[in-house]
Amino acid sequence: MSPDQFNIRHLAAMAAVVELGSVSLAARAVNLTQPAVTQGIAKLEAQLGLPLFARQPGGMVALEPA
Repeated sequence: MSPDQFNIRHLAAMAAVVELGSVSLAARAVNLTQPAVTQGIAKLEAQLGLPLFARQPGGMVALEPA
């Protein structure tokens, strides 16, 4: 898959994590499993070549664009 062909479910999961701050809450919101959300975010980060979130003990925080 090329970078201009993002998976819509991965994008929805990413948006839910941004909004909710938690992979597990986002997974419930978009009807996916927690591992599927985590894997989808990892794939998006790989496609873009940069991290999208700071992983913290209390959840995930979206990183500011450079």
